[in-house]
Amino acid sequence: KVLGRELVAHHTFGNPVVIGLPRGGVLVAEAVAEALHAPLDVIVTRKITLPAAPEFAVGAIDPDGITTVADGYTSKMPRFVVKEAFERSAAEALAELRRRDLLYRSTSHPQNFDRRDVVIVDDGIATGLTVASAARFARRRGAGRVIVAAPVASARATADLKQVADLVVTLTADEQFFAVSLYYSLFGQVTDDE
Repeated sequence: KVLGRELVAHHTFGNPVVIGLPRGGVLVAEAVAEALHAPLDVIVTRKITLPAAPEFAVGAIDPDGITTVADGYTSKMPRFVVKEAFERSAAEALAELRRRDLLYRSTSHPQNFDRRDVVIVDDGIATGLTVASAARFARRRGAGRVIVAAPVASARATADLKQVADLVVTLTADEQFFAVSLYYSLFGQVTDDE
């Protein structure tokens, strides 16, 4: 709710639609959508990891199957990653993304944002890869402006996201960022049903 109040108090939006990034971001996005009196939707993106480091994101993939990687949020594969391993991990991430997209959106209709302000909300931003992937997807689908919002983010991701978003709003942008969960008193896993 605090993030929603911040957005309403300091920014103006043209026909906004609020996008939650599943799963935790949807809970925060619901409060933001309420504050902005805007519809709520999701863009399902998935981080791409490698078997040797399943928690370390080397990229993200969007519903169109387009990858975003850490090197300037481009589609170019990182130099330190073996191409076959990256492609295998991206294919697995895309399969899970498609399952979730069908489950969460319950429609096969492609999203079209028709020059609207798209407010992409997550519960926190560590690397920014999944958020950047969603922002690039929203632009390809006709967003007028792309706004990224989260209660907490790493200072580096906040700066980097300005490459793909028109506006980045966080309540806390921490230079010493370690994990999103450290900024919440309760941070359980959000289920598909939730």
